Amino acid sequence: MSEEVLNTNPEGEKPVNLEETLKKMEQTNARLLEESRKNKERAKQLEAETKRLEAEREEQLLSKEKDVSKVLELERKKAEKLSNETKKLKQEILQSRIRQAVSKYATNVVDVDDVLNQPQYFEILKRGIDHDELTVSEDCVKEYVETVLKAKPHYIAKPEVTTVMTKKPSFSFETGKDWRSLETKDLINMAHELFGQKKG
Repeated sequence: MSEEVLNTNPEGEKPVNLEETLKKMEQTNARLLEESRKNKERAKQLEAETKRLEAEREEQLLSKEKDVSKVLELERKKAEKLSNETKKLKQEILQSRIRQAVSKYATNVVDVDDVLNQPQYFEILKRGIDHDELTVSEDCVKEYVETVLKAKPHYIAKPEVTTVMTKKPSFSFETGKDWRSLETKDLINMAHELFGQKKG
């Protein structure tokens, strides 16, 4: 007879399924990588658009000297808007990469967002940020995660406890009978024996 595996938590809480958690984290990482790739492409497009607008602005200045101040003001506003959009996009890319890096080191937590939302420890991350390359140092991320989990150990997921059944039921399956042909009383006794309860 095969042994049955029961997943229980010593405190009676809902068990944590590490395989499911890892699968979710892999899906999250894949989604974050795709978002990061798209954001990087968008940043390149915005930079190209900024250069194009600057070139157009220079042409307009040369061709319309009488409206120079008006054209400059309009183009300044356009360039400022694009610059703000570029900054916002770079910030989103950086946040996405930080989240991805924290997820890599916080594999044993219930919720990565809990680890990320710790502003009192942001200085650790800020030391490792490269704003030009839009990256964050792995060492700083690792230190950040370790610091947060040391201060907030309740963020760590409870490990699964696996129990193996060692009692073999005395009910014999060697009768050659189909379980559907057994009497209700025999089925109930078999269930009690399988799950370690007293017969009623």
